[in-house]
Amino acid sequence: MAGITSSRVNNIYYNAGFKSYEITRCKGGTDSWYEWIESSRNLVRRMKISIKVLRWLVSIFIEASKVQGKVIRRWKFKEHFAEFYCYLKYNENGRFVSFIAIQGQNKSIIITPEASYMGME
Repeated sequence: MAGITSSRVNNIYYNAGFKSYEITRCKGGTDSWYEWIESSRNLVRRMKISIKVLRWLVSIFIEASKVQGKVIRRWKFKEHFAEFYCYLKYNENGRFVSFIAIQGQNKSIIITPEASYMGME
């Protein structure tokens, strides 16, 4: 990932590939959650996750960054009525992590390319 910045305590911005991302802490009464937005030229995706899911996701990103070569990995996490999946994959453009949130019939996905991967070996 390149270009991680935080203009305020509640927002984190970063760029990877030709996409930009924003993670914003939101509060409503006693509840707190995080909104994650993926933006590219033709697409905007967003999802809301708890601090527990965000911490799990950070641990997955750290673990995925240590994996070498063309390896496919997957992780799963359940919280209340939602299921979360994280996949480390690769294609001709390089490696990427896809994060999928499923709650009932609703499904959200955020795809983050690995900026430092040097292509196929």
